Amino acid sequence: MLQTVLTVLVVACSALYVTWTLLLPAAARRSLAQRLLRGRWPKPVAARLQRLARESGGGCGGCGGCGPSTPPQDSKPIRWAAPPHKRQ
Repeated sequence: MLQTVLTVLVVACSALYVTWTLLLPAAARRSLAQRLLRGRWPKPVAARLQRLARESGGGCGGCGGCGPSTPPQDSKPIRWAAPPHKRQ
């Protein structure tokens, strides 16, 4: 019985995390965080909700990783196997 309750709790928390981070648009997250701020929360939770309500993501998720990418300077081919031996 305890194992079932713990499994349900882990799966529910995982589903909530995935929904919040990956599936919910940034605008919906900000709106939901603002609505949740109307209630009384402990200070750490309220601080996180305030930060989420102020996020200014450009519509994607606000990860900040959308800058120009630079290719690696010293790119080398990957060898999966040793080169064949030359016979003399």
